[in-house]
Formats: sequence, structure tokens, C-alpha cells
Amino acid sequence: MQILSAYLLETASLSAEEAVVSSAQIGAALNEWLKEKGALDAMAGAGTFTSKTKGSPVGNFQRRSASSKIGSFDEIVLQEPTSSGQRFVTTIAILYHTDRVIVHATLSVQNLNVVVAPVFTDPRCPSVVKRLLDLRSDWHLGGSELPHPVAEQISDSEGGEKLASAIQDPARTLPIVVVSEIENEPVWDNLEQSLAADLAGLARVVRIDDNASWALSDKLGKLYSCYRGAVRLYWPSGKELNAHVPRSSVWTASQMLSQDSDGKGMLRFRALLRRTVMGVASLTVEPPAAIREIQNQAARARLHALEQRASSNSEEIELARLFIQENEELKASLDEANREIARQASKAEAAEYALSRVKESDGLDEADGDNFTENTVPTSGETRFYKKTRNTPTHDVLVRVKDCGHNRWQGASSADKAKKGVERLEGTSAWNNFFHCAKCTGGGLWKVVW
Repeated sequence: MQILSAYLLETASLSAEEAVVSSAQIGAALNEWLKEKGALDAMAGAGTFTSKTKGSPVGNFQRRSASSKIGSFDEIVLQEPTSSGQRFVTTIAILYHTDRVIVHATLSVQNLNVVVAPVFTDPRCPSVVKRLLDLRSDWHLGGSELPHPVAEQISDSEGGEKLASAIQDPARTLPIVVVSEIENEPVWDNLEQSLAADLAGLARVVRIDDNASWALSDKLGKLYSCYRGAVRLYWPSGKELNAHVPRSSVWTASQMLSQDSDGKGMLRFRALLRRTVMGVASLTVEPPAAIREIQNQAARARLHALEQRASSNSEEIELARLFIQENEELKASLDEANREIARQASKAEAAEYALSRVKESDGLDEADGDNFTENTVPTSGETRFYKKTRNTPTHDVLVRVKDCGHNRWQGASSADKAKKGVERLEGTSAWNNFFHCAKCTGGGLWKVVW
């Protein structure tokens, strides 16, 4: 089984009464989730439901719980098979202390058939996670507050400076995804809100205007900023020596739109960002140690009760004792194996990041992508390509992109708004020929020979 993503929601310190109320709210939310899945009796210890996954109508769920002197926990495991020979497993574990509540959730996939072949997975944030996030305003992970699955809007220099400080904060535990604007809008409509929903519980998503972009550039430097429709993912820096230089990945508007010849570029980009952030979370977000300790204490309590029975069989007791000991050892080994996987994944990430820094030191500014966004005047005989992001009453908003490769160019003598968009972008209308691709969709693509 492969863990695709993991989530951890922790409350602040609660009074005994608040803990009881919060526990009841969480329980009700989980029951409502199971009902929406189709469970007839959401409070049963186990059951089946009609899955909404196409081609795989039957799913099932199981509950289990345990308690000890340090607290208690409840767990729901929901399994949904798919027509592609996989089973998606959503596990929700709720840990109850006297003064706080912790939720640990995982999304996993399991192959139902033995086959040596790559299997594509497109993980989505479980709806129950979003439901739980909406229950409280004090959920946090480590020292960072978990935002609701809604993007923030920053539209001034002061906000940009505060965002830069948050990005450089060594205590930050959540990634920050910044969506910049091009002519007052992101590259795709509602991109920031879609990403906020996709990355609920795992990242803070912020949309910034030009003023905030300038402030971000002033504090972080152009190389680490985000502007002209780009999207940048800033990872937490932790206690790294160069924490003021944030580790990040950037996608320029030209890069994103160059891959959007069929109008589905936004869907592909969202899937890419989901896999990126969720993959890291699956390796770094671990379940609370208290859950394992509660399970171990509950098992030892059952063994002690068995030992106190007058009719207990000594051989049965010894087998139970050996089983508990072996189970605890296996769980400890599994935890260590998962930590080693995370360490190796971190080394691979560090190597990839170091390579990107080497490229930058050789003069490749990743914020400029393939130099499609630079305000260089076209030269005579040069050919450039442009992708439409949206239209305005007076002109189309265009971004310079790569050739789509379709070779289906048609004359565009009447494309007045596109021509005004190119003129606005390049600052000149001194072209010789203007063409439109007959195959590209999702706004279309233009070829201009200067």
C-alpha cells in the first residue's frame, strides 16, 4: 500500500468542556461524511456503501477504538475500489486528550491485482478533511495555523512585505503557494481558489497583485519572487543556514500556457501541484506517538485482565504476551522504515534543489522561465507565439509561449482584439504577418512574424 498524502490537525489547549464539545462535533462530521458516502448506519462498527467512484459501486468502512490512562482514540477506515484495479483507502484517526484533540488522516492506494506496470494516480483531498477544517478556527500543524480551504488575497505593498516575512519565517511548518496576476487576474480563472481547495490542510494559498509582487521582489530578490502570472511554491525553510533564501519551485505563465493547447492546462497543473505537495506530506506528516502508545497500553490492559481470570490458560496467556511484544516491535520497525524513506526522499529533494541553484548561478533565472516574459522589442524577421488567457472589452490578454507544434496556421486578418493584445504586450504593432492556430483550444494560440 502506498500512502499518497497525510494530514495532521491539532487544536489549541482546550478546557474539559470544550474538549467534549469538539469531540462531539468531530464525531457528527464523520458520521455525516459516511452518510454522504452512502452508509445506511454511519454509527455501526462496520458497513458497506454504494461508492460514487465510476465503475466500482461497492465500498466498505470499519471502525475501531482504544483507550488508556493517557487518552483515547477512534479510527475510521474507508475503502473504495476503482475500475482500474486499485483500492483507495481513507483513514481518519482522532486522538482525544483531556485538554486537546488531534486528527491524523491518510489517503492511500493499494493494487488489487499483481501487475508490474506503472499505475497513474491522481490524489484528491478527502472531503472529510475540508469538513473538519471548517469546524474550528484554531487547527494548527506544529507552529503554523491551518487555514480554511480558501485562498487569501493580498493587494498592497504592506501585505507583500508581510508575506515575504512569513515566507522567511524559520518557524513556518506549512508550504506557501503564491499565485501572481497578469493584468489584474491569474493565468486561469479562480486558479487560487481551486489550489486552496486542492491543498486544504497542507498549504497556505495566496493571490497577490502587482504591488504585492514588487514588495516581494524587494525583500526576497527577483530570483525568488513571483510575478507576471507565475505560481511559486515556497517550502518551509526550518533551521537551514540560508533560511533567508527560501527553497521554492516556480511555474511561469509562459510555461503553464505552453502546455495548454487543449484547454485542460489548469487541470493538469492542479494535479501536478497536488502530487508534489501531497507526496511530501505523505513522508513527513507522521501520526501522533500517543496513538501507538494508547494501542499498546490497551493491549497490555487486556492481557492483564486475562491473567486475572481464574480460568485462564497459561499457554494462551504466553501466546498473547508474545503476540503483543511482537506487534509492538513490528510497529516500531515500520515507523523507523517510514522515517528512513522520508530521509532518502529529502536527500533526493535536496539534490534536485542544489541542481536548480547551479543552473541559476550559470545565469538561468528561473523566475524568467524561457525568457518569454521579458519586455524585449521583437526584431525584424523574428517569429513569436502568444496564448490568450482571457479577453477584456478592448483587447485580449496574451502571454508569450512556445510553438504548439501543430502547424495548422490560418490567416487572422480580422483578429482585432488579439492584435491589440499583442501590441499592448510588446509595445509595437510592426508585424508582417498574423496567424491563428486552427487546432489549439482553450483560448487559442497566435503566431506573429515581425
